[in-house]
Amino acid sequence: MTIGRQAAALAAATFLLLAPAVQAQDISPLGTWQSTKGDARFTVDYCPDGGELCATLTWLREDVRNPARLASVGTHVVEGARKTGPNRWRGTLHYAGHTLAGSVTLVSPDFMRVSGCMLLIFCETVELERM
Repeated sequence: MTIGRQAAALAAATFLLLAPAVQAQDISPLGTWQSTKGDARFTVDYCPDGGELCATLTWLREDVRNPARLASVGTHVVEGARKTGPNRWRGTLHYAGHTLAGSVTLVSPDFMRVSGCMLLIFCETVELERM
């Protein structure tokens, strides 16, 4: 093997060894997020009482506004989510007047998935993009 090929092989091996470590690093969920449909916006921050995660519904597009959804604007839709692993949290979700056990997963720095189920029958997933 030539020196150039050895160097390329070493660089590729180093990248493959380091890639899982980079993926396992925590990504900050804090910030402003919008649903991929563009119909709702959220602010994700730490809950007032500590390091748990909370998300507040801050805006709804006009065509999806109804009394029930408007009542949720300004309230936590994710509450008390505790870290369960790299880029993962579990907590309480409030959706359409229901309280669900849910999860928040940061798929990438700019893409988040929020999922919740009630009695394992009614499940909902919302995908969010960082604004």
